[in-house]
Amino acid sequence: MDPVLRIRMPQNVPVEFVRAGLGARTLAYMIDLCIVGTYFYLVLNWAPNSVFSGDFWSVMAVLAVLLSPGITFGLWNEFLFDGQTPGKRLLKLKVVRIDGDKPGFTDYFLRWAFRLVDIWLLTPVVGIAAVILSRHDQRLGDMVAGTTVVKRAPHPGMPEIPAETGEAYRPLYPSVVLLTDRDMAIIRREFRRAVKTRNRHLLRALRQKVEEVTGIQDPAQKDEAFIRRLIRDYEHLTQHMDGAAQ
Repeated sequence: MDPVLRIRMPQNVPVEFVRAGLGARTLAYMIDLCIVGTYFYLVLNWAPNSVFSGDFWSVMAVLAVLLSPGITFGLWNEFLFDGQTPGKRLLKLKVVRIDGDKPGFTDYFLRWAFRLVDIWLLTPVVGIAAVILSRHDQRLGDMVAGTTVVKRAPHPGMPEIPAETGEAYRPLYPSVVLLTDRDMAIIRREFRRAVKTRNRHLLRALRQKVEEVTGIQDPAQKDEAFIRRLIRDYEHLTQHMDGAAQ
């Protein structure tokens, strides 16, 4: 199977990602599971005895409340941190939609809900088989949500941007959408500071960090021009992604 997943982003811009693979996805999930297991252990061992002294349904209701942060751990992490849980972040993986749109809460919810079938109901065999046999390395939850998991940095062999995209402005760096809004806020702030103080070292450090996260390489561009264009591309692409989702 081709390790490269080709996704056409908004404005007909193609980006190639490396598939996460079953091994990396499993390891990321095990890391998350260790965090959740630790939380459950602490709650169950530190909860006061009064929690378990009521009738059966009262105890179940209290436990449901206490354990809900662990039960929904994957859902809220992926939603709040742009498709990443702690395990995915450590392994530089993230959830993307295969149609190029930005995943929304419904997509993350479907992935989370179908874990019951993929992993827990009939053992992980269902999810593992689905990832191995599906075209885009998708478990059942991914198939329903239209998502998959990829490595955060795009494939280095990304093709050139088409000459015509249907808009006057054509992004040079489509994989800038790998950055989160929080990432871009930091980049804008540090970029303004570097330009205002004419700090070339800060510009270079900022560029190197962006290159590390996104995989974008453009030696022909000077640091200031590179980051300025990167910010413009991000604003253009995310605006169209938000518009397509509405």
